[in-house]
Amino acid sequence: VIVQKGNVVYFDGLISKESFTTLSNFPHPDKIESISINSMGGDVEAALDIADWMWENHINITIRTVCASAVLCNRHTVYGDIYSGSSHYD
Repeated sequence: VIVQKGNVVYFDGLISKESFTTLSNFPHPDKIESISINSMGGDVEAALDIADWMWENHINITIRTVCASAVLCNRHTVYGDIYSGSSHYD
């Protein structure tokens, strides 16, 4: 489930090519400040695509419960800083 509420996108579920397509088709990604994620992982290539899309659009990540995608979390460690619950770009 992927839902936008204001400037936050809430992502619950497995990471897939379909979830990347849904995220990348959101209108006005420049108005999205963060993605709040709860995911047990999923497709590695899709996670890389999502991480790249987030980086290109300066979108932060907040981990609500679990982010089992080492690729998504590690990609953001390279791009920004993951804190206990959130990431931001300097």
